[in-house]
Amino acid sequence: MKIVITSQVLENYAAHDWDGRGECPQHWKCKFGYTYIVSNVDIALAKDGNFWDKLSDQVEVSDDYFHEYILHSDLVDDIDFDISNYCEDWEKPIELTVEEELV
Repeated sequence: MKIVITSQVLENYAAHDWDGRGECPQHWKCKFGYTYIVSNVDIALAKDGNFWDKLSDQVEVSDDYFHEYILHSDLVDDIDFDISNYCEDWEKPIELTVEEELV
């Protein structure tokens, strides 16, 4: 099975002029997102909350300048998987593989 994750990226336009003193000004704009394909997932792993926490930690990023967070995820059987259902022809998904440290 595969997990298909769609993310959203936001950029803080106000942070580019910030001098580093006080609180960072906030002016967030949605920019783009990524599609992640996680291979070699079984049902037991897909139901494991700890696995999802670790997977989220690998995808999501947050600081004063940039945020990326998960918008949506799908668990798809290998036989039903068609990349064109998740990406446009010009897009290149980011492929992730389950390794021991994620389990």
